[in-house]
Amino acid sequence: MHLIKKSWLNKKYILKIDGAGYNIYDMNDELQAWIGVKEKYDCLMFIIFYGGDLYDNAQKNFKGLMEIFDYDEDMWIYSKLNFIDILLEKKVKSQKEIIKKWIKENIEKILLDGKIAI
Repeated sequence: MHLIKKSWLNKKYILKIDGAGYNIYDMNDELQAWIGVKEKYDCLMFIIFYGGDLYDNAQKNFKGLMEIFDYDEDMWIYSKLNFIDILLEKKVKSQKEIIKKWIKENIEKILLDGKIAI
């Protein structure tokens, strides 16, 4: 999970460890999302919680079918990165770059929503 922490460059949203991942809070300490590994999945996931700014930004930018992780908790899997894509790289620096690229290409657009730069 340290690869996630070291790959996270956004200063607007703060990571706080939770299980096999990190809760993502905005500057008002409101829970917005989660990034990490869920049991029985072979990928890194970025999950958005209903009701926050990230949820609204994600709905504006999302194309495709919404994959719901938990109906009771209103958790939506916004993006996934397969472990194999990370583990094909032998060096930690290269693995970190894979995760940074995933964040930049898939997640950054909803983190920024055109308002601030990382």
